[in-house]
Amino acid sequence: MDKQSSPFVWEDVWVLRSVIGSLGMWGRGATLETIVRTGDMINHAIFNYEELNDGLSRLMEGGYVQEARRRFRVSPDVRRHFRSLSNLPDPLKDKRVLEFLIANRRHSQFNPTEIVPNCIIKPEDFEAAVKKYLG
Repeated sequence: MDKQSSPFVWEDVWVLRSVIGSLGMWGRGATLETIVRTGDMINHAIFNYEELNDGLSRLMEGGYVQEARRRFRVSPDVRRHFRSLSNLPDPLKDKRVLEFLIANRRHSQFNPTEIVPNCIIKPEDFEAAVKKYLG
């Protein structure tokens, strides 16, 4: 899953699954700390700033994630799609998520690899979320 073969990268799948897994699918939305925590549970690694910020930027530009009041939620289309994946093993789930991202782009001209990522999260907010998670 590299930039040459896909407009999205594996980290985007990791970010999206982390938002979903940290209450970004229901309820009040996912905070940076819960996204970092869930990302670690999924991948046994902590996002670096660029992975999380750039992934959120591409996912938001693509219409998959929305942010309000420093909380992140997935779109209704993502919620519907993820319900059908709940019983799949993680590697197959990741593959299906990437296929979904590619097939359901909001804009036909949208190419996330050509986006100059926005500063979705401030570096100091990211660092504080990681520090809080690590204790």
